[in-house]
Amino acid sequence: MRKEMLRTEDVKKHFGSVRAVDGVSIGVKEGEIVSLVGPNGAGKTTLLNLISGLLKPDSGRVYFMGEDVTGMRPSQLVRKGMARCFQISNVFEDLTVLENLLAAVHSIEGWISPVRRYDDDEAVERAMAVLKEFNLHEKAHLTPKELSHGDRKLLDVAIAYALNPKMILLDEPTAAMSVGEKRTTVRVIKKLRDQLGVTVLLVEHDLDVVYEVSDRIIVMHQGTVLAEGRPEEVREDPKVKEVYLG
Repeated sequence: MRKEMLRTEDVKKHFGSVRAVDGVSIGVKEGEIVSLVGPNGAGKTTLLNLISGLLKPDSGRVYFMGEDVTGMRPSQLVRKGMARCFQISNVFEDLTVLENLLAAVHSIEGWISPVRRYDDDEAVERAMAVLKEFNLHEKAHLTPKELSHGDRKLLDVAIAYALNPKMILLDEPTAAMSVGEKRTTVRVIKKLRDQLGVTVLLVEHDLDVVYEVSDRIIVMHQGTVLAEGRPEEVREDPKVKEVYLG
């Protein structure tokens, strides 16, 4: 039986009278792809922010690899094996694709600034190997602003993978993508699990993508978990149909 990698227990986060996350308990097992879905304002991204340390919960606990990590900073969680990709691409615009990867590789080694250390052969080799995994190695000399939207998002995932994660959190990985770019991203999400051994928790609005990649789906509504199960179970759940179709 696969061990549990992530667990939240009765996590709450309120902003004034808004109950953004209101007592959410979820679990993600090692080797799973789990999708968080729900209407706008359901609390999905807030939950990711609580899990990844960008926000501290008002109450409740977050456990990662069996350890209570509630309230830990994102940098601490990265070192424990949790990486995060954001809805808006989060890269160094004035560095090349390779230099962005080198910054990630060096950060694991304790460097805290986006340095260009081409003299570090081992780091360059590691960075280029990661870029090859995501088919970006031939664009290593370009800057992010020279990439297509889809490749920018792939660069985000590559940077997260360069941090040696056990788990990656993805927020809207296919937002504003073309059909072809979405197909590429679906392959990348599956590759993270199947070939690279990374557990994935993602927030996604495109239900076709969700149904294709997910082992399990968690549906949120008004800050709470409305439904949870395998894709075929969630697809037929009358509560889910009501939320999405009115």
